[in-house]
Amino acid sequence: MTQQTHNDPTLSNELVQLTGVLKRIVFTNATNGYSVCILDLARKEGLVTITGSFSGVQCGETLKVCGAWITHPTFGKQFKCTSFETTLPADVHGIRQYLSSGLIHGIGQEYANKIVEYFGTQTLHVLNEASARLTEVPGIGKKRATMIKKAWDTQQEVRDTMIFLQAYGITNTQCLRLYQKYGDKTKDVITQNPYILIDTIDGIGFKSADKIALNLGLTVDSPFRIDAGIDYIISQAEGEGNTGVIETELIQETAKLLDLQSTLISQRIPILIDQQIITLYPPLQLIQHNRLAAHEASIAKHIERLYSQPSTLPPIKIDSALQWSEAKLGITWSDTQKNALQAILKSKLAVLTGGPGTGKTTLLRALVSILTAKHVRIGLCAPTGRAAQRMNETTGWTAQTVHRLLKYEPTIGRFTYDEDNLLPVDFLIIDETSMLD
Repeated sequence: MTQQTHNDPTLSNELVQLTGVLKRIVFTNATNGYSVCILDLARKEGLVTITGSFSGVQCGETLKVCGAWITHPTFGKQFKCTSFETTLPADVHGIRQYLSSGLIHGIGQEYANKIVEYFGTQTLHVLNEASARLTEVPGIGKKRATMIKKAWDTQQEVRDTMIFLQAYGITNTQCLRLYQKYGDKTKDVITQNPYILIDTIDGIGFKSADKIALNLGLTVDSPFRIDAGIDYIISQAEGEGNTGVIETELIQETAKLLDLQSTLISQRIPILIDQQIITLYPPLQLIQHNRLAAHEASIAKHIERLYSQPSTLPPIKIDSALQWSEAKLGITWSDTQKNALQAILKSKLAVLTGGPGTGKTTLLRALVSILTAKHVRIGLCAPTGRAAQRMNETTGWTAQTVHRLLKYEPTIGRFTYDEDNLLPVDFLIIDETSMLD
């Protein structure tokens, strides 16, 4: 038997319980398990529509559902389920429906009828305990009997896995995702290393996985736990805008998090480096995830490539351009602003930073004015539509989102403009680059 529960504050406190055979699954969302199903109550109520998260259920199963009746504005009367249990059918009719549903590979309508007619209410006992007797049924040989038994056991493994996972607070939707990924090995995989839940399931972080791990009996000094703690501290630093953590700080913070001696943490770092999970940057003794270290190396390579290419800008007399922009905008540049504008016009790549009121917007307007006067092809973009609109209003020049500028093609999942098909611009300005991934 499988039991699953989820809370829904929109329902009244007067819950109702229904029991019936799952006749048909009308709709199901593979991501979260939400389904619309038809339940056969086998009484005067007949067929009813039930909705809720029914991950793992199959047609032919007997469901006990708890919830409340609602009236959908389009589809009418429905039963909104807050929890459900699946049970094996007890009568001949239910057993026949269950076996003929297609749930058990190798048993269709014809063989379901034959098996149930032969064994009656003992059918499920035979499948569980005495599957060799299936060959007594006319038309079922050893090969088909073996196939039926294997399919039956596989379905039982699904149920056992769901019950195991839910015992540790994993929701039905999360159970579904785990089983889709690991199949009948799910229980063994999670038991060995519960911390894989962090990377596999959204919504499960280190602290949740740690509770599950300790409940499963994993030792506090398990290498899996230490590795997950190290990963958690680095990830926390990344969330604060850092690309790594100084090694001594990483060891101290991880030891504090796990309540372990620092030596146990430091022993795992070389191992994780050898496994290419983390990287040590020696000049700073900085520990990084391999992914970010590779990104930084790639960025450095591209910056080097940009600087090695000749400028495509026309000759610009920078001092004269600064004076011209002052007259055009009716302002006087400070020394800091002059230096910034000169650096941008001289460099193949520049990053302009500064707090509110330091003149970044004014510098942007001046830069666009100077380049426009020189007939330079300019491209302006930003990560979001709002930021692009603000650039447009500030400069009077058309600005776009990054995706629109690069002409993203969702049908093929790639951009029209890339490193092989360059943008038709001479100078590209990107606002709010801290939002770029």
